[in-house]
Amino acid sequence: MNVLFLQRRQAITTGGFDFQESLSFWEGLFPETTGRVALLDNLKSFGEKFDVSALQCMFNSQTQILFDVIEKNYDDAYVGSINQALEATSEDVLGWTNYFKPFLVSGMESLYNTIHQCQVVLHPSDLFCYLVSAITKTLFQMSFRVLIAETNASREEGLLKGDDSVARATYYKEGLLKDASYLQTVYSRYQVLTDMMLKKMKVSCEYIESILKDYETNHIIIESELNGGASLRKLVYIRLGEGDTHNRGKSVAIIEFEHGQLVYKPRSLQIEQRYNAFIERINSERIPGFLDIKTIRLKDTGDAGWCEFVKQTPCTNESEVRNYYTRIGELLAIFYLFGSTDFHAENIIACGAHPMIIDMETLFSVGLFEEKVIDESIFNYIGNRLTYSVRSSAILPTIIRNRKAKKKVDLSGLSMEEEQESPYKSFCIMDPDKDTVHMLP
Repeated sequence: MNVLFLQRRQAITTGGFDFQESLSFWEGLFPETTGRVALLDNLKSFGEKFDVSALQCMFNSQTQILFDVIEKNYDDAYVGSINQALEATSEDVLGWTNYFKPFLVSGMESLYNTIHQCQVVLHPSDLFCYLVSAITKTLFQMSFRVLIAETNASREEGLLKGDDSVARATYYKEGLLKDASYLQTVYSRYQVLTDMMLKKMKVSCEYIESILKDYETNHIIIESELNGGASLRKLVYIRLGEGDTHNRGKSVAIIEFEHGQLVYKPRSLQIEQRYNAFIERINSERIPGFLDIKTIRLKDTGDAGWCEFVKQTPCTNESEVRNYYTRIGELLAIFYLFGSTDFHAENIIACGAHPMIIDMETLFSVGLFEEKVIDESIFNYIGNRLTYSVRSSAILPTIIRNRKAKKKVDLSGLSMEEEQESPYKSFCIMDPDKDTVHMLP
């Protein structure tokens, strides 16, 4: 365990904010900072002027929400649903469920009531538990580094009980993380993280409520325009995190119904509407040799929108394969005309003889190079030429290289392989069931 971390952790717990001490802490972590004197001086100047008391007041008001959970009486069925979901999710979050429970109990009551009052949900209890599990996993991704550090710090400080490493880790998860005083200390020690997690959960719950209310209000017209008028029946699950984030961290969601699926996007679909109108006009011109291009059916509802769910299906004969690649060429020309970018493999679904574009947010893109810097070096010149070539759409082979490791990966919409090894290292969590839990690259 890093001694500097333990010293800094203790200072935060027992005292106020000392900028000089904090600066020394970070200088100790980065002994090569001799060339950053000017930056450190600027940080020092900023710290001397910063109103720490105002920031402290803001964080205290946020974390109080969590501390009140211990005193407030919640509906037994509501808390029971959260407990049920956490039990099912325990393995996915390495058993640290008690760290997340105060966040969930204090922030998901409104969503619980909305789901159970919504007339278009098939099984409210199942949907709520599924969403508790999904949000818990998101909070885990934000906080697992802190939990690893705190487990090790608690071991170093002699706070853990047990005859071996596994028993001591279990005590941390089932003992310390159930202790209100300890939880308050941890939430306060990492105030920025606590605030971010509260905000993330609040945004996620409000977003899910908006999906439910949107569908409950507009389901007849949505079924008419996206499902041929046939009923989708009741809503079963909402799968979050299925694409890029928009509007304060909201992500694309896949909505599963009894009779089908739809895609919900937390942004206006006006650009998709304009693209569909453009393609419809081209198709109507009957250009010799130009094959018709299919577009995705959609319904814009203002700040968000619904799209049909496109399933990947293989070609059934050689003619369909030939037509598929012909249409890829047509799309390549259209995207070159628009200056489009980012149409990599995840944004194109092969649906028989038709490549289906499922994300249009980069249909128009801003240039990366200013005119005055293009001629400053050969690298800028080449970069500019590539940016405004047919390669910019990422449909053609788009190679990401790690020259040091001599590895590469192709992310293109045309030639990405199904299984590729990343050219960059990622970390893994080692000894998750022990009090020596740590990360390795």
